[in-house]
Amino acid sequence: MTARGTGFGVEARSPRELLDVVLGTQPAPPREVVVLVACAATLGVVKRESWGLLRIYVTMLHEGGHALVAVLSRRRVTKILLNANTSGAVHSLGERKGAKAVLGSLAGYPAPGLVALGAAVLIGRGRASLTLCVVACLALLMLVKIRTVYGVFVTIFFVAGLVAVMALADPRAQTGVAHLMAWFLAAGAVRSVFEMLRRRRLGRHKTDDVDNLVAETGLPAAFWMATFVWMVLATYAASALLLAPWPTG
Repeated sequence: MTARGTGFGVEARSPRELLDVVLGTQPAPPREVVVLVACAATLGVVKRESWGLLRIYVTMLHEGGHALVAVLSRRRVTKILLNANTSGAVHSLGERKGAKAVLGSLAGYPAPGLVALGAAVLIGRGRASLTLCVVACLALLMLVKIRTVYGVFVTIFFVAGLVAVMALADPRAQTGVAHLMAWFLAAGAVRSVFEMLRRRRLGRHKTDDVDNLVAETGLPAAFWMATFVWMVLATYAASALLLAPWPTG
């Protein structure tokens, strides 16, 4: 299929063309673009103003991690809450003890970084559009259970944005957006964990995943905080290794 223009096309792709794009491959963007996108994503995470607006998408995948483990543990997810203050929660019914409980509490904080790592693997294989499609589908699956107006709005906005990129943008632009998303999620996972550590240090936290893990295992909170730190740093490092434009010669 022939690429349209150098950015966003004037006409949307037909469903058949869109499927061809999703199943096809897209070229890697220039090295300078990758560096610029990585810097933009990092700036979006570091700056308080932009993080306040974008953090909800890290929260979305955090809660998605909890929901996925609940489903795999044969629990019934009744509702997912995504709140305007960027907090969230997953409510589910069914047995919750032992390994199921531990995995359920452990799944949230690493989830955005793991999505970033999966995206980095696909992007590295030239599957940027497929990456956008997979993430959009994951968000749509969550939409079925989201029970807050704000959560529904930001999820629809997110999915619509990804679909617009797939339908209108040329292959290089799609790859650039996929890079931006992966870098943001990888860095956002790290910031969310360090924010959790700060809340706990200041005594401003309510019962969180660390408290649940302490109750479920008897291991100290310091062990689980360190576990989360190493998990998000590992996914960030692995994603960076796959995404960064390392010299080839």
